[in-house]
Amino acid sequence: MVKKVDTALVKLWGNTVGAVSWLDEPAYGVFEYDPEFLKKGLDVSPVHMSLEAAQKGDGIFSFPALNKDTFLGLPGMLADALPDKFGNSIIDTWLARQGRDGASFSPVERLCYTGKRGIGALEFSPATIDKYDASVSEKENADAIMDILRVGTSAGGARPKAVIAMDANGNVRSGQTEAPAGYDYWILKFDGVTDLELGEPKGFGRIEYAYYLMAQAAGIQMSECRLLEEHGRAHFMTKRFDRVNGNKLHMQSLCGIAHYDFNLAGAYSYEQAFAVMRKLRLSKA
Repeated sequence: MVKKVDTALVKLWGNTVGAVSWLDEPAYGVFEYDPEFLKKGLDVSPVHMSLEAAQKGDGIFSFPALNKDTFLGLPGMLADALPDKFGNSIIDTWLARQGRDGASFSPVERLCYTGKRGIGALEFSPATIDKYDASVSEKENADAIMDILRVGTSAGGARPKAVIAMDANGNVRSGQTEAPAGYDYWILKFDGVTDLELGEPKGFGRIEYAYYLMAQAAGIQMSECRLLEEHGRAHFMTKRFDRVNGNKLHMQSLCGIAHYDFNLAGAYSYEQAFAVMRKLRLSKA
């Protein structure tokens, strides 16, 4: 049985950023910066939980008015680290095997499930699951793809995906743990996968890969991409943008940093994205 957790520590590169506690009524999380972390001058969420605001106030932040379907009651910086719907379905399956109802598993507990395996550099403790370090080979084998599915996913987004590590020979292992030398980290977006089952190819992987080739032809810099093919399906792979030589990079999506709800299609424009970039004083290069 999985024990209930109400508070999680949030860490970055070995430093305790703060803690997030879950309030059952009215169901939202409260984040508080660690005073020692504020002295380091790292502005990890500069729009809505800025270093300046934390130092002027008490360093406590909560956003109960944000859309629960998108942010699940958490500040955007933390909601960014949550798995997507596909990943949550894997968590719920795991919970059922542990004798726990998924509906009772709070967003803070889901962060703890993510532990050190999330996108970006934020880590959460106490961890609620041991590391998964299975390795698979024969990349054109459907059984290998199902093994990857069982790894689970910490990557958000609209389509089922997993984070993997792969070497030059096509050997694949979980990307949730530290991989041996010679492995690179990738995000794998599945083609023809729904509810942990392999189905007919949908072609989305090939379409996305075509966009990648067009971006390259236009001179746009982006992470390396490729296709992983098996049984007529083409799964899209992109090298992780939050890992450099195995080291973790802190990142936030536009939704996470600015609280722009990605579920509100058409509600936001590039103008607002550029406004956030100007606020962050990003280079034009």
